[in-house]
Amino acid sequence: MPAPPHATEATRRAILDAAAALFADGGEERLSIREVCARAGVTAPTIYHHFGDKDGLVLKVLEDSFTAFVQTVDGLDKPQDPIEALVSAWDGYVAYGLAHPMHYRIMFLRRRATPIPAAEAAFQRLVDVLGAVEAEGLLVPSLEHASKAFWSAMHGVTSAIASGYLPPDTPASALVRDAIIAHITRPRGGARRPAKKKRSKP
Repeated sequence: MPAPPHATEATRRAILDAAAALFADGGEERLSIREVCARAGVTAPTIYHHFGDKDGLVLKVLEDSFTAFVQTVDGLDKPQDPIEALVSAWDGYVAYGLAHPMHYRIMFLRRRATPIPAAEAAFQRLVDVLGAVEAEGLLVPSLEHASKAFWSAMHGVTSAIASGYLPPDTPASALVRDAIIAHITRPRGGARRPAKKKRSKP
């Protein structure tokens, strides 16, 4: 007789929770099927039945982590002003990393060898916010370069705070946020910042 749906889902959840804890603790190398079995109280065939293999389990853990992040971002209030929305996106991202350090570590522990739909969706949220800035003629670099630069700065600050190198209330977050926004945007009615002139060789 097959297990009832709620029991099957509870088993999947126990496996994913155990795998996520191991992954966050030491990356993919720390995650072993044997230890997942011990923590979740299941046998290896059960894991293979639900996830195929270790790689399938890892990808599901990553997908779940990014999905939780996207759901949180989608639930945030979004200011109508595109620059204020950019500030809000930064603050919400940092706040998520501090509130969910295990998920945050999982999201970026693995080299992005395999596309993860929820990860792509998460980055697209940032692209959309910057796209609104571009639509008003306020974005200086291309949308692609601005998105990558903004995320790099945001991720760097969040990682430093989540890892304990900076305190949660560090003024550095707002300083870096405002600096990157000032660099990639222009004031309303303002002109594009002039490019730096290359020094002529003597």
